[in-house]
Amino acid sequence: NRCKYNTLNYIHMSECMEKKYLISLEYLKEKLEKLSTGYELIKFNFTSKGTTKHVYQIGMVKDQYHLLIYKTKNDLQSGKQMKVIPLTEMIKISFCCASDNLKKRIASKQFKDFKPWLFLSLHFAKRTIDLYFDDDNTVNEWFLGLYYYMWKISARKDNVPKINLFFFNKLKVTLLYK
Repeated sequence: NRCKYNTLNYIHMSECMEKKYLISLEYLKEKLEKLSTGYELIKFNFTSKGTTKHVYQIGMVKDQYHLLIYKTKNDLQSGKQMKVIPLTEMIKISFCCASDNLKKRIASKQFKDFKPWLFLSLHFAKRTIDLYFDDDNTVNEWFLGLYYYMWKISARKDNVPKINLFFFNKLKVTLLYK
């Protein structure tokens, strides 16, 4: 046991697993907190065939997390929200082109300019918000932050894809696309 502790810094595997769990928990929590800075993202409209560009932020309002939507970065700095949607109403998260809204648009010429692995859809009771991200890092941060929220804060683990599944499917779609 002394030799094992000197080489691996633990005697029982459960100690190691607990340390790694706490490290990953802190990592995911940081990702959720980073979403409070606000990101300019493209949203696919449901009723019309167009897209809109707004600033999206996850922030605390009255001790609860909300999705805050601003028209521009200036509105973000001044604090004038266009919409405030409580994250408690979020039912599930999907990625790539999994929402009904995005499936309808796959065949259109407008949709072909976008990379399918950079989509993330937030499903609420009466609506779906389909967001397009500029790069891989941003979509990863949003997924990991929302995963932490659904897993630890809202305790809705059943409707969230696993992290491994997210990255594996994203890799598959990227390879198929290329």
